Amino acid sequence: MATGIYPETAANGVRENGIVWPGVNPNGQVNQTVTKNPSAFGSLDGYARMPAKRFVYDGGYVKLREASVSWTLPKSLIAGTFLTDAKIAIVGRNLWIIHKNLPYADPENLVGGGIGRGADFSGFSVGSLPTTRDFGVNVTVKF
Repeated sequence: MATGIYPETAANGVRENGIVWPGVNPNGQVNQTVTKNPSAFGSLDGYARMPAKRFVYDGGYVKLREASVSWTLPKSLIAGTFLTDAKIAIVGRNLWIIHKNLPYADPENLVGGGIGRGADFSGFSVGSLPTTRDFGVNVTVKF
């Protein structure tokens, strides 16, 4: 949000003109700060001007983390060899985020602990790289 790349920052000319976001400032007064000077990092729609509540999300999610499909070779296929059992499997990891409350990031891929000003920002989403979806083949043989 701070750099203006997400779609929310394009609405109603926010990137060019700034906007006043609803909320209350730390001093208890209603926020009336216009997010002007969009070229200043963090000023457009980010932490430099916005009430922090706008960026606090429920950390719950539902995810298909891993799945595998395996096939055991029939005994007749390995008869007469030194093998007693053989299995082949296709494995997938990080396959599907079924539901999440955090936009634009994988809830499991967040930075945590002691970042900035000595505070504990567990679950801080700045600097996290995108997660990958991995596929592989597993071959098991017994002899």
